[in-house]
Amino acid sequence: MKYILFAAVVMISSLSAANSTINPIIGDASLTILGNVEKDKLTENERIKLHLAYAENLLRNKATDHLSEGLKERRLRFLDHLRDYWLRAMFPVNTVYKNQRKPCFKDELETLCAVGYLVEQSEGIETVDLINENCQFQEIMEMELAELEKWILTSGFTKKEIATIQPTYEWRNLNRRMFGVHYGPSFLGNHVGSTITLSRFYAYGEGNLKCTPAVRGTSVSAIFLRNSDRFFELTGFYSLRFSNQIAVKFGVSPTLLSSSEGFGIGFKPDIGIKRMFDIGNLIGIVFDANYGYNFSIAGIESDDYSRHMFSTKLGIAVNLNNF
Repeated sequence: MKYILFAAVVMISSLSAANSTINPIIGDASLTILGNVEKDKLTENERIKLHLAYAENLLRNKATDHLSEGLKERRLRFLDHLRDYWLRAMFPVNTVYKNQRKPCFKDELETLCAVGYLVEQSEGIETVDLINENCQFQEIMEMELAELEKWILTSGFTKKEIATIQPTYEWRNLNRRMFGVHYGPSFLGNHVGSTITLSRFYAYGEGNLKCTPAVRGTSVSAIFLRNSDRFFELTGFYSLRFSNQIAVKFGVSPTLLSSSEGFGIGFKPDIGIKRMFDIGNLIGIVFDANYGYNFSIAGIESDDYSRHMFSTKLGIAVNLNNF
């Protein structure tokens, strides 16, 4: 009985180790570049980038005397594409398999894995989509698809070499429920003030595809002007990813001005940029810069308060998924 238990423990340990490696063929051999640094000290992007750089160098130094000149040329061209890919450092995310690393040919934000990117360079996105539809989370050695096999035969690589490139990806939840507090200067016409904002929003992770959702939510802001007037707004906002670093935000707000002269009600569309810097999985630092045009609807009227509005805010947001 004890031998059966021992065998079971060994099997579970082996599966756990296999599920934690960056590649099913060469494992975490890429860590030797950094002197066997502990993988837990690397970010996910650093770990993937390191593996792809290692795989590229490994394949460049393999003997290719058995290949025709045409295949040698294609092989080198694909290795150049691989370098372009890992230098760009935009990698897919495993959003399905919790507590294990899995390959992902193309994720829900349409970010391609390294092998998918290489296939796209010669065969186009249609072939990538076909492979993804049938084999999205499979390892290369498990894939049995005629289109992939045909591409490998003309790539200058063996199937095992292509499998050496393919990384695995840790599970991450792209959609995060966030609560934030933000503060910064505002300019309402000729008046200067300070803004404090409370926001509740959904963040869609690090996606890499332009014009995909980045953040949507609502916020309440109070602007305290130096002349002791107060300006309040309730904003609904939605943003689209412009790049991996910046999102363009669109918002609409009913507004309320409280002044010594009375009250004013308005409506303000605005546009701006939004960037969130993640600190681990719990906290994000948020930067906002916005321009709005406030239309007076009722109450007191003043050109100073019914025209251009600028604001910049820096804040902190907490990931509510952790609670």
